[in-house]
Amino acid sequence: MKHIIVSFLFFITIASYSQKDIDSDYLKILSKKSSSLRKQNKMDSAIIYAEDLLKGALLIKDTFYILKSYDKLAQYHRLNNSSFISTQFYIRSKELNLIRRDTSRAVDKLRFISSIQKKLGDFNSSENTTIQALNLSKSLPDSIGDKHRLGLYNILGITTKELKNYQDSKEWYLKALEISIDPMKIAVIKGNIANVDIKLGNYKKAIDSLSKLIKVSIPSKELNQKAKFIGNLAYAKSKLNYPEAEKELKKALKLRVDIKDLSGQFASNIHLTEYYQERNEDKKALFHANKAYQIAIILKNSTSKTEALSYLIDLKENPKKEAIEFERLTDSIYTARDKAKNQFAKIKFRTDELREQNLILDKKRITEENKNLRLEALRQKEASQKLLFASATILVIISSIYLFFYLRTRHRKEKILERHTTEKRLSKKLHDEVGNDVFYLMSQLQNENNSIKSSNDINIIDGLDAVYHKVRDFSRDHTIETGAEYGDELLSLLNSYGNQEIKIFTKKLDDDFWITISEHKKVALYWALKELLTNMKKHSKATVVSVSIVKEKKNIVVKYTDNGIGMNMNDPQKRKNGLHNVENRIKEMKGTITFDTKPQEGFKASIEFAP
Repeated sequence: MKHIIVSFLFFITIASYSQKDIDSDYLKILSKKSSSLRKQNKMDSAIIYAEDLLKGALLIKDTFYILKSYDKLAQYHRLNNSSFISTQFYIRSKELNLIRRDTSRAVDKLRFISSIQKKLGDFNSSENTTIQALNLSKSLPDSIGDKHRLGLYNILGITTKELKNYQDSKEWYLKALEISIDPMKIAVIKGNIANVDIKLGNYKKAIDSLSKLIKVSIPSKELNQKAKFIGNLAYAKSKLNYPEAEKELKKALKLRVDIKDLSGQFASNIHLTEYYQERNEDKKALFHANKAYQIAIILKNSTSKTEALSYLIDLKENPKKEAIEFERLTDSIYTARDKAKNQFAKIKFRTDELREQNLILDKKRITEENKNLRLEALRQKEASQKLLFASATILVIISSIYLFFYLRTRHRKEKILERHTTEKRLSKKLHDEVGNDVFYLMSQLQNENNSIKSSNDINIIDGLDAVYHKVRDFSRDHTIETGAEYGDELLSLLNSYGNQEIKIFTKKLDDDFWITISEHKKVALYWALKELLTNMKKHSKATVVSVSIVKEKKNIVVKYTDNGIGMNMNDPQKRKNGLHNVENRIKEMKGTITFDTKPQEGFKASIEFAP
């Protein structure tokens, strides 16, 4: 009941559209409905909606949905066993894809057509269609073309084998082998080549190849392929009278029975029929010929039936019934193949005719378009001159704006680099001149009286020593390594703030982490973290500090967290404690910084900037 209500509501929705209301939304509804019916295996209904989709798409000339409806109708008719109708839509899809210059999809449609022709027994047409697809695939890049060519070579290997052109078949399979990279596909192709070698009478070569293939690890879902290798190997051995051939033929049959591979069981029974017939064990041969015929009936395969019947006629004493059935089936197969050839010939003729009509229409359309283009060109000439002038004006304005921002950014960078250079120069001067002078004075005082020093002298020396260390530390702080050692220097800075009371948690980054980051940003980040850590040590009473540095998308993200007493960010006096300097440094490198803190709830800072 629920299904009927849903279908009724859908019908009401579609019916509410009039011809003038047909648009892409309406076509989308039809497309989804046909796909839904296809999934429910309601093929006839799916075809009806796909036909409505085609009518609507043609009415509003929506190429996307015209192509989609062709593909749907081709697929649905193929699944509905309407091979000729399916082929017509595959051809239409192919032609439209060629007009749209989508060669890959056009090749794909030709592959479907050749497969249908092969299935119907029209091997010559299948071969011609496949070669047409191969020629088209030459214009595709190897990464796309090889995927198509692998399937096309395989089809050609099958069709030429069916036409008994065994040497050609082998050559096509060898071409497929050259471009195949999947281990399972490689094994299957090698198995096909070995099968052709059997047809050519190259039994020893087939045995060597198949002996290797049965040792290949095969997934459980591909056991039918393993059984095929075992069966063909045993068959080849039987032709050379290997003693183990009979046992291995039976082993292949048992495996195919176990995995319920009916096609494989048919092949194994034919192999055993032939094996016993060649050794004049007609009773056993007849048993397996009957088995093969029963399986062919289940498979509903006329070609397999005639093959089994041909053995039964040879083995039975009075095969009148089998001979009549053989003749009937043979006539039926040839009639069907002739019909298929005629149908494909008609389809090809109609396609060629349609292509010619399209060319005539295209010529008329192009002539009309050329007239319109000439008129349009005259109208646009004046407009183009005005547009050119306006474009030039806009270009000058845009160039000026760009130049302004470029110069401003360069000036900002130059100021930052100048400040860093000045800091380095001052720190060097402070170390080399002031530091050395303090050290000299300290040494003189120590040398004046090595035996006895007054408490005053000791205090002076200690004071000078403290001043010297401060000068040295200041100098070191302003000499930051921004090259390959930057990561180690930054890690050293973070760890230097840790002690028995304060635990610093951070992680060493990969050596190439900092390669893409500019020098002035490395320096700015170093100072920002130093000021955060200094602020922590002076004011926060924190015992645990965590600093993480990661790349998120294209940006560098630094997260600082401590478990200190926090602060009131609305208090301007407290905000002066290093945080203002941190904000300025991050702002200079066009980064962002956010603080998250409250009194007694710790302190968090998040920095983000582009390399």
